[in-house]
Amino acid sequence: MKTLVLGLESADADLLFGLEDLPFLRRLMEVGCYGRLESVVPPASIPAWMCLATGQDPGSLGIYGSRSSVEHSEDAPGTATFRSVAGQTIWDHLGREGKPSILVGVPPTEHPWKIHGISVGWSLTPDTDNVVFTHPSELSQEIRTLVGRYPNAANESPSRSGVDLAEQILAMSQTQFRVVRHLMQTKPWDYFQFVDIGLDRLHHGFMRNHDFAHDERGADSLHLETLRPYYRHLDDEIGKVLELLDEETVVLVVSPHGPHDPEAALPVSDRDNCSELGAFILAGPIRTLGGEVRGARLVDIAPTLLDLGGHEIPRSMQGRSLVELGAHESPGGGRPDADEEQLIRERLSGLGYI
Repeated sequence: MKTLVLGLESADADLLFGLEDLPFLRRLMEVGCYGRLESVVPPASIPAWMCLATGQDPGSLGIYGSRSSVEHSEDAPGTATFRSVAGQTIWDHLGREGKPSILVGVPPTEHPWKIHGISVGWSLTPDTDNVVFTHPSELSQEIRTLVGRYPNAANESPSRSGVDLAEQILAMSQTQFRVVRHLMQTKPWDYFQFVDIGLDRLHHGFMRNHDFAHDERGADSLHLETLRPYYRHLDDEIGKVLELLDEETVVLVVSPHGPHDPEAALPVSDRDNCSELGAFILAGPIRTLGGEVRGARLVDIAPTLLDLGGHEIPRSMQGRSLVELGAHESPGGGRPDADEEQLIRERLSGLGYI
């Protein structure tokens, strides 16, 4: 069984679950389960994504903040982070079984992950015009041939106008999703993870210097003006990706932490200033959970995905599979009867998921 993880950096659970004009996300929620996700401490991007991938907390991994990814050594940037998670990620466990993975934009290192499969660098990867930003290295030129310059970051300089920044972020995401679809269709994979950083960049770019104290519209208005169109874009791209899947694929849409709080006491420019509640939507061909799931934690994600894929859950993982907890924590938990199973399959077929 394949697993597709679509990561949304700094997604707002209220918008992700509440906006009505996101039809593909709504359908995934209908045929699967969803809920808020208790993040880790600190709920910063670097430790959060690594905790999601390993099922362990930051203390066990020795990764505590944004700067964990840019520690340099004589060997390579990010070496300390590589060593702390070496052999412990979902893709490592699958690789030992001979199952290939594809990672696109997965934090935290400057260099692409060297895995059993394919990886494309994150936003800290140097200029993609002049350096190898993929593993294996020859894939860099294949991507350049496909899309031209591969954008992996956006210029958040306050000197850029809001319209220019929003357009740049949108164009970056559209190009990255195009690469994602290309890799999904042309390369072998059992596990695929892509992290879209657009929402995070919008939060930083639009809210960093915004004076909420003297703006009667408040944060809610700014959310609707700058973020809602991007959520619609993400939903549309997710729909295109779902069309490429077969019936033997588990789909997880996930944000490991919430957005930066524009009205928090700490400055928005502090990249570790994130909400401790993330969000997830999980759907797949085997229905073991349904409706809203309460009490889910970030460290539960890795064991859940391995469990759904029929893999053994390593003892190093501190979380528990949501499948195991589903009947107790979820109002819709438990396995469906035959009629409900047929209804689910009909909904998945209408989605283009089957």
